[in-house]
Amino acid sequence: MGPNQESNMSTPSGQEIKLIIDNSLLEQEKRITKTLGDSLDSQNKIYMDQIVSITGRVSKLEVKIDGFKGLIASVAAATSVFAGLIGFFIAQITGNK
Repeated sequence: MGPNQESNMSTPSGQEIKLIIDNSLLEQEKRITKTLGDSLDSQNKIYMDQIVSITGRVSKLEVKIDGFKGLIASVAAATSVFAGLIGFFIAQITGNK
């Protein structure tokens, strides 16, 4: 081996070691970021599916509630008419004596 080849085998400088460590940390950070990103994406999909499901159920409940409101209004009107008729008959019975 010549003298130039031996100099290539020299101990890395402090700056080179720092760059190797920085590069290693950067690669590790990339892996962690990707793993966390993938995990967050799957969590977001789960939450979005749940939100869509809940929204659908709420819409169905709103339709049922609107139906009950109509039913209650009908029952209230019928009760009012029935009470009026009962009142009329009572007035006729007690007033004709």
